Amino acid sequence: MANPSNIVTMVTAPLHNSPFAALVRHFALSLAGGQALYVAPGIPEKKFSGALNSYAEGVRRETVLALCDATRLGSASEGFLITTSALYLHPRNDSPRSVRFIDITEASQVPLTTAKGGYTGQWGLRIQTRDKAIDIVPEEMPLDALQAFLAAVHGAVQQGIVDSTDRFIIVEDLPDVVKLDYVMSIVLLALQNDGKIDPVEMQEIQLLMSRLRFSPALRANVRAFMSAPTTPIEQVLDRLSAGVPRGTEHAIHLSLLKDVIQVFRRTRPGSDLYADPFVRFLSQRFQVTRDQATIIVDACKLDEDLLAGKVADEVIMARAKDLAARGAAVGVPLAAVYLSGSVVGLSAAGITSGLAALGLGGILGLSAMVTGIGVVVLLGVGVYKSVQYLTNRGEDARKARREALVQEVLRMHQTAINDLIEDVNEISSELVDLQRQAEIDRVRLGKLAAELSLFARAMKGLRDKGELGAT
Repeated sequence: MANPSNIVTMVTAPLHNSPFAALVRHFALSLAGGQALYVAPGIPEKKFSGALNSYAEGVRRETVLALCDATRLGSASEGFLITTSALYLHPRNDSPRSVRFIDITEASQVPLTTAKGGYTGQWGLRIQTRDKAIDIVPEEMPLDALQAFLAAVHGAVQQGIVDSTDRFIIVEDLPDVVKLDYVMSIVLLALQNDGKIDPVEMQEIQLLMSRLRFSPALRANVRAFMSAPTTPIEQVLDRLSAGVPRGTEHAIHLSLLKDVIQVFRRTRPGSDLYADPFVRFLSQRFQVTRDQATIIVDACKLDEDLLAGKVADEVIMARAKDLAARGAAVGVPLAAVYLSGSVVGLSAAGITSGLAALGLGGILGLSAMVTGIGVVVLLGVGVYKSVQYLTNRGEDARKARREALVQEVLRMHQTAINDLIEDVNEISSELVDLQRQAEIDRVRLGKLAAELSLFARAMKGLRDKGELGAT
């Protein structure tokens, strides 16, 4: 493993500086056909909000490369926008449509017909994808310009410079093999310090697997890797990056670094995070600056303060808004910090479903756009399930919020304990089977006994944490 002396000081180039962004800028003016056009990074906030709320909900703002406002009053609720992966279109007096560039199989001009098959006398551009066809008429976009643009996009797809998504994807929803590499990276962090995993490290790993809804088979794979970690970290990270959808790599990397940092904070309190070789290695590999790493640490601390319930609402709100602003300034979308859930024990799915129950599903940016309001503050809303939280102040509201958070965290802890019990039973069965063999494998027997002891101590630690959190 590499051992750089400092956390890297460079940062990944913004998406609007990419080769595909240059291609979009080349065609954007002709596609707009004289209507108001904005290109990144010069898209006003009001235009973003109008378009994303109207016809591109869930799109990450940093992926938007061009936006055309076709409205008379400048609301941007109609028009089109082009992201790193798709075209979104909302013409006047018509329903919104969208198409991912990598799904397009053909784009050709065809005579348009009515629903009954009659010829309309008009030509349009038919965009054919793997599962649908979209017809664009001249009133919506200039056909020749659009056809030329899509031909250039096809070439960009062939070059591999077009993203497959412009949205956040929570770690829980990634393929099992990718989730496995994600957790294996945390295991390698735990091992790099002293060559073994202690009960506190096991608690964090188990909680993470529970948040990500690991199956018994996946957890067994993690146990096998813990006992024989022969795959180097570089190979694990290469597989992880190759396994996530193109366009989500940076967000997944930030999420993984957050979980690595949390294990470090739990197991080595008071130590210099930025001096740790593993954290420095990941930061350099993922091109995460010290300022970006600081945002992640501050988000973890804010989660913990929110759960503790000891900080006034006004202070929490001010800190969260400041965190969101600083994160945006250095290229850390706060939603990325929560793709594997919150370090205090809330799953990403639980956070978003709680917000959705309040009609606030878009605030995290996981199912909709990221807003400027403090994401962390809304973790309380997600489990409190009461809009009154947004207006209540004072000690009673703070106590009620903490109690709701504690109950949700305890539920996740209990899930982790249940998973550990299941794993302990599996290890015990293996021990019994091994002892019944005529020729006992003493090495394997010793490893299983050590695993059993580790898991039992981790389970006790989780139970103790649960009892402490409930007080």
